[in-house]
Amino acid sequence: SCSLCHFSTALTDLHVNHKVDVSFVTKFGGTYNGTTAPGDGYSTCSNSYCHSSGVSVSSGTVPNNTSVSWGTAGPLACNSCHGNATYGADYRKAAPLYASGAPKGNAHASHIRTGALSGVYMQCFNCHAATTRDNTSIVDTTLHVNKAYNVAPIYGAFSSAFRDGDNTTNSTKVTLTYSYNASGSSCSNVSCHPIGLNITTTPPTPKTRATSSIKWNKSGICIDCHNIDMQSTSTFHHAMRNYSAGYPLLSPYSSAANGINVYSRRCTMCHVDHGIFSNDLNSSNSMGRAANLRTDIAVTPTASSGYSNKDYIKSGNGGICISCHNTAKAKDSTRRKNDYPANVTPAITQAQYSGSGHQYDVPARFMSDGSTVYGNCSKCHNALLNETSVFMNATSTYQFGNHNSGIRRLQGTLDAAGGETAEEQICFRCHSLISDADPGGGPPKAVANKDFYGIAPMSLASQDIFEANLDFRPANPTYSTTSKLYFKPVAAESPTEAMPNQHNTGDTFAGGTWIGRAMSPWETTTAYETKSQDTELAGTNYWRMVSFISPKVYSTTTVPAGNWVINIYCREASTYQNAKIRYMVYKWNDPADSIGATIIATGTNTTELATTSAPGSVRQIAVNVPATTLNAGEKIVIDLILDTSSTVTTDYIGSFYFGSHAPSNLTLPGNVNWSYADPGAAGFGHRTQHYSGIHLPSTRNETLDYISRNRHVECVDCHNPHATRNGLHGDYGIATGGSTTTLVNSNKNWVPNQWVGDFINIISGTGAGQTATISSNTATTITVPTWTAPASGSVYRITTNTNAVSRSQRGVPGASVSYSGAWTNGTYSLVNEATYEYEICFKCHAATNATSNTLRYWNVTSASLGAARWTNIGLEFNPNNASYHPVVQALPATGNRRLSTAALTGGWAPGEVMSCSDCHGRDTGTSATAQGPHGSTVKWMLTGTYQNWPFTSATANGTAAGGTLLTGTGTTTVPASNFCFNCHTWAAGGFGHTKSSGGHNKACVNCHIRVPHGGKVPRLLTGPNAPPRYKPDGNGGAFSGYYLTSAVLPATGYMLATSVSCSNICGAKHTDNTLKANYW
Repeated sequence: SCSLCHFSTALTDLHVNHKVDVSFVTKFGGTYNGTTAPGDGYSTCSNSYCHSSGVSVSSGTVPNNTSVSWGTAGPLACNSCHGNATYGADYRKAAPLYASGAPKGNAHASHIRTGALSGVYMQCFNCHAATTRDNTSIVDTTLHVNKAYNVAPIYGAFSSAFRDGDNTTNSTKVTLTYSYNASGSSCSNVSCHPIGLNITTTPPTPKTRATSSIKWNKSGICIDCHNIDMQSTSTFHHAMRNYSAGYPLLSPYSSAANGINVYSRRCTMCHVDHGIFSNDLNSSNSMGRAANLRTDIAVTPTASSGYSNKDYIKSGNGGICISCHNTAKAKDSTRRKNDYPANVTPAITQAQYSGSGHQYDVPARFMSDGSTVYGNCSKCHNALLNETSVFMNATSTYQFGNHNSGIRRLQGTLDAAGGETAEEQICFRCHSLISDADPGGGPPKAVANKDFYGIAPMSLASQDIFEANLDFRPANPTYSTTSKLYFKPVAAESPTEAMPNQHNTGDTFAGGTWIGRAMSPWETTTAYETKSQDTELAGTNYWRMVSFISPKVYSTTTVPAGNWVINIYCREASTYQNAKIRYMVYKWNDPADSIGATIIATGTNTTELATTSAPGSVRQIAVNVPATTLNAGEKIVIDLILDTSSTVTTDYIGSFYFGSHAPSNLTLPGNVNWSYADPGAAGFGHRTQHYSGIHLPSTRNETLDYISRNRHVECVDCHNPHATRNGLHGDYGIATGGSTTTLVNSNKNWVPNQWVGDFINIISGTGAGQTATISSNTATTITVPTWTAPASGSVYRITTNTNAVSRSQRGVPGASVSYSGAWTNGTYSLVNEATYEYEICFKCHAATNATSNTLRYWNVTSASLGAARWTNIGLEFNPNNASYHPVVQALPATGNRRLSTAALTGGWAPGEVMSCSDCHGRDTGTSATAQGPHGSTVKWMLTGTYQNWPFTSATANGTAAGGTLLTGTGTTTVPASNFCFNCHTWAAGGFGHTKSSGGHNKACVNCHIRVPHGGKVPRLLTGPNAPPRYKPDGNGGAFSGYYLTSAVLPATGYMLATSVSCSNICGAKHTDNTLKANYW
């Protein structure tokens, strides 16, 4: 109105007085710079609120300003009063970009795109709809220059849309509530921001959209918008001291409350802030929002350097992950779930990982700007438990992050249904075939001959690891012992009474039909069942779905404290459905047919369902449960409900899947005996599936003493995933072709020239019986000097004749050994990286600890086990023994200890060494089978062309009376094939094998010890005082007729009659049966 600028004219003596009287009301202030004489021309105003930046509403002081001259044609541009010097061509020039705190809080700089205006970006009208609808003109002058901050995203019928902060796939109507405060204003209910974490509750809980608030300045912290509790003692994560900003330059370790470099424990020890990674705010960032990772803990990020879209960088210190984890560090136990005794992280070095076969990038896309992030470390270590916000592609089966997890070591699920420990399961997700049934607890991978992500090429042999490690266990018709209950489709199994007939969560349902299904041990091969539900209501609604009922508990068991993990494959039709899983776990009394104690209270998992095609993606609900006693006869019930919070009334479908190719399940932190028959699984092997949560990743924790007291085996006990390479120290296969100088196997992917100097032996087929030295090799072709050309179908074996670790065993801890004296156990020490393969085997198969004695503690040497007892291989391979296989070192060159060249076959020569896996490995040796001692249908995992010892049939291995013992002929005729003939010739035994007189047609174990690793008598000979496990039946007896009692090596050649003493004088030989130098 006129009075605002001509306040003094209200006095009549200052009106119609031939003067231009300008006088501003106190509210707006200012001074007119012109004269009062009419016709003197227009002038300007100084220091008026009307032409200021508006900060005086908060500060109380109008900043110095000068208006344009009165009479200047309008309307004026917005930046004539408030603006900046950064932009000059578009609406951004009017943005008040003064520094926050000078004089008032200001966050406009965080909402203005700095680069080219393209795609989706924040604009003035998104928040100031009452003021402008086009960023440059005023829509309501009463709400402008009114000494108020008008912040409103909706004005009348006008509103705008922007990305949903919790799901950037979708745009949603902008909402916010602005709260003015002179000391610091704030915004809440901001649709563009993710929902934050409320740390005022115990434990912290997710805020709601309405209660999520952030200050209008630069003091915001990460949890204002990110609902990730990095201080929870119920989950595994990097433990945070706080969530403040700033870039620490030292990696923390020990306690998150008062440990070393504790101030580094903040989100920005791994991430860069929005001002760097957001391409809205940093025009120097050409990689997009995906570039939110630091490159190195010791490098301070700037607008142009120190940040990346990769978690691993092959140069320098290896990227943010390895720059911290290159040394072992004590873990925090105060602000994360304590997984004692694993209280130290393993050391992962750039030297190891840079050449690892697992070092490769997997791309994923940010939905907001389409930028690409590369998961290298995080393709295996992927922790996104309960995250509400979805920033990466919702239609992909994977997004990457290292935040919060119910799984130790922050290991990812790779879309598998697992428990608190993801050990061999994560390996099987890649090392399996697309034809395998739910390898590692998840649907088969999608792309043949590639890894789980469809990125890295894989050989057929490397994909056979899952099949080679199939579970081996005896059948039990009465009960099953397991920690995992699979949700079964009705076509496979139905639950039995007693059982509930409805959900018992206490919820009010908007609709849906309840069904009851069985959950029980062991996976099913029946195709998955789908339980779907239409949802068409806006707001928060609950929909009936399914309850899963277990068999009765067979015997009372206390499940240890730990995470109970519900795994359910699921999907929603659209991200607008906002569907989540609601759950409850409780006991059911049988036969009372009544609800029992609650195990897990009703709750809703905060992570939205995926939109991937059926059977969707697994959602893991990990809940930390104290030690829980399950009484015999009780059942467990899981209620699973659909929870939707859609903003629209469109009809969408949410679905749960369970059965083959969607192995949904409940995984407990300990085994329980269930009244459910165990069908068993035939075979022999390391049985990694039978151990969970025992292996410790750091050698500071997993000492030889710990191993001796805690029996277990996992893939990582023999392979270091951060250091392993492609390549073995031997190989089997079936040729696909060949020539007079080559053998071709097009199914292989060898490392070029990895076999140079090694031997290749044609076992069967065209060219059988030949052995040649390898001069070179490519990925698929072996070259030799000359031979009879092999053909397609020829079976071959490559022998490296080394005891060093193979490429696939690099970086694995081992037990080194030193000896003093014959037939004595060694002295062992743990080494961080084994040099020799036997050092890896000795960790478990040698009595490495004098106090606890690994083998006795593991109960594998009990006399009750008979011929299945383990023996101490560290003792047996002692190179001071009278005889031994050359595993630790070669046989001496003197003293007639070595066998002659004629005594060896299969590419072996005197003076060479061997590895444990030359004898123990897979039962088949083709191009498509994994080698090494993973698993086998043959007892003791004997490998090679011949797999039977000491019986004529391999099926009798490991028994005391398993059939006909292998028997010598007493002639030059070679006896029936046996395991020893893989490397040894029959004639090498001299007269001991071929002499017809004297009854030499005895069982082999009548003369040689049954466990032929090493012994106290030359040439692995036996005697009446040999330990029970070394005698013919493996259990203390079964000598047939005459037997040897002692021996001494002759100066040269094979054993003579005068070299041994027998229990009887045989004809004209063995006349001197006195006790010789070597005996048992």
